[in-house]
Amino acid sequence: MPPRFQVLSSRPALVRIAAAVLLGIVLLWLVLAVTISQVYSRSNPPLSLGWFPGTAEAHAARAASTMTSDLKPESLAQAEKDAKAALKREPGNVEAIRTLALLADVRNDRPGAARLMQLSERLSRRDLGTQLWLIEHDVSEQDIEGALLHYHRALSVSGPARDLLLPVLVQASSDPAITQPLARRLAQRPLWWSAFVNALVQSDAPAGPHYAALLLPLHLNPALEEDRKTLIDVIEKLVGAKQYAIAADIYAQARKVDPRRSGVRDGGFELHNEMPPFEWRLADDPGAGVAIGPAEGGEGYHLIVSNEAAAGTQLAREFLMLPAGRYRLRARVGAGPEDRQQVPVLSVQCIGGKEAARMPVAANGQGQNIAQDFSIGADCPGQWLAVLSTGVGGAQSEIWIDDVSVRRLDAPHAASRSAK
Repeated sequence: MPPRFQVLSSRPALVRIAAAVLLGIVLLWLVLAVTISQVYSRSNPPLSLGWFPGTAEAHAARAASTMTSDLKPESLAQAEKDAKAALKREPGNVEAIRTLALLADVRNDRPGAARLMQLSERLSRRDLGTQLWLIEHDVSEQDIEGALLHYHRALSVSGPARDLLLPVLVQASSDPAITQPLARRLAQRPLWWSAFVNALVQSDAPAGPHYAALLLPLHLNPALEEDRKTLIDVIEKLVGAKQYAIAADIYAQARKVDPRRSGVRDGGFELHNEMPPFEWRLADDPGAGVAIGPAEGGEGYHLIVSNEAAAGTQLAREFLMLPAGRYRLRARVGAGPEDRQQVPVLSVQCIGGKEAARMPVAANGQGQNIAQDFSIGADCPGQWLAVLSTGVGGAQSEIWIDDVSVRRLDAPHAASRSAK
């Protein structure tokens, strides 16, 4: 084949190669532009639109950003232009609709803003900005049920919403106008109920009667770990706030035992500290020298104390609600030293007041019953029953305590007559 014919025949191949390269460059640029547009559509809308002006998400993001940073007339006009551009390309863009609603609100068109926000919510209940506006709108209209519905929707689907909304809901929960409708919603156990109760307990807001209204409808079950932990946290806060009656109501519903009438709960140490403070709580320090262990003979459990902690340390305690009257504190103890100065003591002390009973836990190796009578005055509505260390333990000082009880000696009606 002549050389000239070879050159002419290679030209179509060169054209095809050049066209392929050009097409590849165009496609590469398009892919790059779309990628940059998508990646930066929210974090950097101007960059995204610079590469690919037709991105609805970037237009919507720039419009929303403008509404939170600049309310000058020219900026609002640009936000409206961006929002409409986003809707032209994506008619269901929630962020763009929300921006138009906010624009209507800024222009004092409250009904128009409400209609657009309701449309935004119909398209997506997951949009936090929409739910926040609807909450504020319903609160301003004194529509508590409506506001709580939007709280529910926001808290159910948005993680960030909990950090933002739960503190507000906790502060409002003591308002009688809000307590009951909020309690009805909590009773349905929404996804956020536990987070709300935890925020309620951890808040600085004082515990009060609204705790009963909010928590009793939950019917917390101590057999479930999450419920039991919630019960402990709630009751301990109520006791710390001296809201004893409410704490007792919540415990009584859970345990079917009223601590105002039951004396010592779990005096035999069989429940393994499941629900303090109305049941035993042992000292957290491993060096305190206290534990619940199998009783001798393998029948049940008892409290084992080495008395090695510092004097006055509470090794175990339980909260009582003994009415005013005369009582007898009893326990069965064993395997301790005979020196009454070296043994722990069982103490009944009024909250913030004097000690009503102090009984040394002295026993021989065989075990024996000990008892002490004491009185509770009308100024002592709550008491701590505690095992206290005297701080002089040793290798031979281990002692066990079991069958702790408090029995009333005077009849309640007789006590009331004498008080008159």
